[in-house]
Amino acid sequence: MRPIGMSFGVGLVSGPAIVPFAAAAVASLRQHNPHVPVTVYIDEASPGLQRLAPVLGLHLERVVTDTENVWAPSPAERESVSAQLLKIKSFVRTSHDPYLYLDQDSLVLGDIGDVQPELDHQLGGQADVFMVPYRPEPTVWASRHRYFDDPEIDKEVAIRLLNETYALSLPVSVMGELRRWDSDVVYGSGSALRLLGNRWLELHRRMLGALTRPSVFTQDELSLSIALWELRDLIRVGELPDRWNFKAGRVLGLGPDTPEVQPSAFAGARILRLAGNRLDAWAVRQVRAALHGLDIEGPFIKIT
Repeated sequence: MRPIGMSFGVGLVSGPAIVPFAAAAVASLRQHNPHVPVTVYIDEASPGLQRLAPVLGLHLERVVTDTENVWAPSPAERESVSAQLLKIKSFVRTSHDPYLYLDQDSLVLGDIGDVQPELDHQLGGQADVFMVPYRPEPTVWASRHRYFDDPEIDKEVAIRLLNETYALSLPVSVMGELRRWDSDVVYGSGSALRLLGNRWLELHRRMLGALTRPSVFTQDELSLSIALWELRDLIRVGELPDRWNFKAGRVLGLGPDTPEVQPSAFAGARILRLAGNRLDAWAVRQVRAALHGLDIEGPFIKIT
């Protein structure tokens, strides 16, 4: 185990439907490093995580997300919006420097402390924040079908909708400059992430209250793209190596309901992202193994 810098810390979020995955993420991390500070951000009481906190050595921090007045067509979408706000607020609230955020459907396969010697020599020099870029469509315009309900939308209409949504005055040229980054795993300096988080939160709240919904889909990554474009002279984004955000579906080309994946397929990963494959049989076995490794399975932790 590599020694951890005193200010380095890890954060993730959890809601009622994803407690087992959040618990497995922390349990897998603890198998390789028992000392790094871990904070799990929640927006309502979580008896399961409260019982697990002393076992896993995690800190629970309750955060108000104020989603009562946000339009959402279903409880599932409201919980999704809450999770988006929790994630962004974790950047605003963290006191760690550097800070590593990972989504709750992650499994840590090695010492999380190794991220520091691998990337810290670039912090403040070549980059302030690290994320994996979306491939093969790295810009918002190239993947506009993900953000706008009109698949034939042109740039002038798209930028008008963005300006109405976010109360901005962006030029049309910005459509080709907004880059897409995978914020499910983020590593960077605390000061840069707090600066980014504050602007990201402000923009995303504008989106959630905008009259342009549903013409513009509710995507926190769109708000992130605009925040990074606005802060481009203050925050430089470097590419996070895939092994620190090894999204199984993307890297291995897995479709939904993939029945079997051999562990050798992700042997080089440090953070395995289950994402859209998290309910596949092979992924559920990995989650159960992480929970069983620390003897914390019980009626309050279930994987269906």
